[in-house]
Amino acid sequence: MEVFRDNTIGMPRVRHTASVATNLNGSQIAELFFCCDDEQMADFFNRVGKLALESGACFPVQLEYVSQNPALTARGRNAMALIGDYAHHNDG
Repeated sequence: MEVFRDNTIGMPRVRHTASVATNLNGSQIAELFFCCDDEQMADFFNRVGKLALESGACFPVQLEYVSQNPALTARGRNAMALIGDYAHHNDG
């Protein structure tokens, strides 16, 4: 549990994180992702990065499978490309 100051109401609030088991499909995960602010999205990608590192060679293989899957549309492929492009946006 974490206590923090919510600047929108100027009072301390309590944030409690709970684990919930559910079966989300890809569309639902995408909807949740787009509800995130930039800090939450950064946290999401940091977690994906950690899991990718822990998986060893599995993550590149997963990306390869996705890129060759006939279910991936042109819009999905474009989103993947945009993520790759913006990953280097602040490299300097």
